[in-house]
Amino acid sequence: MTMTHTCPICYLPAAAGEAYCPGCGYVFGSAPAGPPPDSGDLLLCPRCSAEQRPGARVCSACGAKLVGVDLNPGETLHHGQYIVRRLLARGGMGAIYLAADRLAFDRLVVLKVHTLEDDAADTEDRLRTEGWLLASIQQRNLPRIYAYFTHGVQRFLAMEYIDGPNLHEALSQDDEHGQRRAGSRYPLTDTLRWGAAIARTLEQLHSRRPMAIIHQDIKPSNLVLDRSSHDVFLIDFGNAKLYDPQRAQQAESFGTPGYSPPEQYQGLSEPRSDIFSLAATLYHLATDDDPSQHPFQFPQLGELGPFGDVLAQALQKEVEQRPSAALFRAQLESQLGLGGTALVTPDGQRIEDEAELVAWCRAHWESAVEWMAGALPVDIERWRGMKRAQQVRDALASAPSLRLALDAALALLDPAGYGMARPQVIFSSRALAFSRTPSAAPETLAVANTGSRYVEATLDLPPWMTASVDRLSLPAGKQVRIQLHAVPGARRTKGEVVLRAGNETLALCRVGVRR
Repeated sequence: MTMTHTCPICYLPAAAGEAYCPGCGYVFGSAPAGPPPDSGDLLLCPRCSAEQRPGARVCSACGAKLVGVDLNPGETLHHGQYIVRRLLARGGMGAIYLAADRLAFDRLVVLKVHTLEDDAADTEDRLRTEGWLLASIQQRNLPRIYAYFTHGVQRFLAMEYIDGPNLHEALSQDDEHGQRRAGSRYPLTDTLRWGAAIARTLEQLHSRRPMAIIHQDIKPSNLVLDRSSHDVFLIDFGNAKLYDPQRAQQAESFGTPGYSPPEQYQGLSEPRSDIFSLAATLYHLATDDDPSQHPFQFPQLGELGPFGDVLAQALQKEVEQRPSAALFRAQLESQLGLGGTALVTPDGQRIEDEAELVAWCRAHWESAVEWMAGALPVDIERWRGMKRAQQVRDALASAPSLRLALDAALALLDPAGYGMARPQVIFSSRALAFSRTPSAAPETLAVANTGSRYVEATLDLPPWMTASVDRLSLPAGKQVRIQLHAVPGARRTKGEVVLRAGNETLALCRVGVRR
């Protein structure tokens, strides 16, 4: 039986363990009700202006979450779907929390909250716009958006949690006491690799039609390095805007001093404004010289050699003199020693990115398996560097077969695409009935891989049945036909044919013998 206790203010029952009354907001365990507090201590609900008791967490009149109230670890939101773990960051417009999604097996998510205050319409519009922009484009270096919802007077955006540090954390910076904390520059190879990845992301954002997306706030703290994949993610689209070159007009100015180009201060940002911000960010990462300390001045460019020349062009004050995202990406890849060249498949096809590699391997699976056994790890090292190549080699060493090794390698190389897909296999029939006649023909069961991943699976049969094969190798799109036989004279004549990959059940067919 569930234990409850009663609120001493409104007498509403509440479950044991609740921190506050769901009806009036009274904090359990606080001082008992007394005379009304002085007017100077009154808290007013920003939604309905009703007076609230000090310490109240929700409005006793309309149920709204009160402005300025923090979320505590263990608190639930959105009908219990999200449970707060901890505060990640706080800003002038709201806060960011780490939470677990209870409807997705406690998957960790980021909850970005904006508090509804005097600028309610603008705040809500910007949060909605951020969610809509992220949901409208799929790119491996952008976090995925999951949901937008309201809770009291607060607006929340639920998005993918990238587990790792932002790139500002290792740089020199002032601490909370104003003291300078020494940091260090990043290795040039890492800086170039991250820059090329974000430039490729900007290519997609800037080429979006009918209107491009401009981020408007690229800086080290908005680049997060995922611990597991080592990919860099561009976050915080709260200042992003849509750009129509046919209808360009002045807009509100956003950005960060030192990283924002001159035109952005005038509200005239365009796609190449992001190129300036990315170049200023890469300069900071490569030198540990903070451009916010001396905007529009980059005194250590000359120490970066040819890379400094590439950055200098992207940091031109005149927007027309800067490269596009595509050209900037090619220049950065050239500095990496990639020369802007593509990975070349065994049949001579040029591969520009991981999605194209996955598509080629799916279309030429057996050739891809031979490539995996031979030159692919070395080719990946030349194309994407040592870390990516090591992922391929690890998959090759740990997988029980070459085909599973290729599948695992593709999932690691393309974690947001191929890696997110689940095996999908279907049987042609959900139930089969066999004849008792000993000479009866076998039943045929077709097995089709309808997903995008490679599948190796075993067939589990009732003891009174036999099959033409019991292990299946199914590249994406492949179908095989299995001959099933009923053993004459068997006593038990009902059961299930189950296709399993490890401990996961992929497909099931009920079988029996006609009477």
